[in-house]
Amino acid sequence: MKWLDRAKALVDYHSEAIGFMSRASEYFPVTPDDAEAICLLWVDADSLDEKLYGSLEAMNKVLLESAGEIDVTRGADLVEGIGGDETLVYQCTWSLDWQSKQRLAIVMSIEPRSQSLTAMVQSSGGEPDHLSTPIQTDALQQALSVAYYRALTASSLTS
Repeated sequence: MKWLDRAKALVDYHSEAIGFMSRASEYFPVTPDDAEAICLLWVDADSLDEKLYGSLEAMNKVLLESAGEIDVTRGADLVEGIGGDETLVYQCTWSLDWQSKQRLAIVMSIEPRSQSLTAMVQSSGGEPDHLSTPIQTDALQQALSVAYYRALTASSLTS
C-alpha cells in the first residue's frame, strides 16, 4: 500500500507546487510541466526527512552541544549542467549552522526535464560529496563526518 500513499501524496502536493512555481517564476525559467518534478522531490524528501533531519540533530546534540541551528528549506537554483549550460533544479535542503558561518547541508535536487534526482552533502569548508540515490544511511553518515571535519578545519588551513 506504500505506493498508493505515494500516489496520494503526489496529488496532495500539486496545488502547493503550483504556488511555489508561481513565486519561483519571478527568478527562474519555470514551465507548467515542472509541477510533477517538484511533487516527486517533495514526496521523496518527506520520506527521508526523519533520517536526514535526525542525522543533523544527532550531530548538533553530540558534536556541537546543541549550539547549532537546523533549518529545512525548499528552493530553486540554476546550476551548471552538461556542456556548461545553466540548468534549473528544484531543491530541498537540510542545514546545520553554528558559530561564525560554519555550515553543513544535505541537498536533494531534481532536474525537471529528466526528473533526475541527485543528493549531496556540502560544508562550509570544502567540495560537496555526492550521494547515490536512494540515500543509504552509511554513506550519509560518512559524508556528514567528512563535511564536519572540513567545516571545522577549513579556517585553520587558510591561516
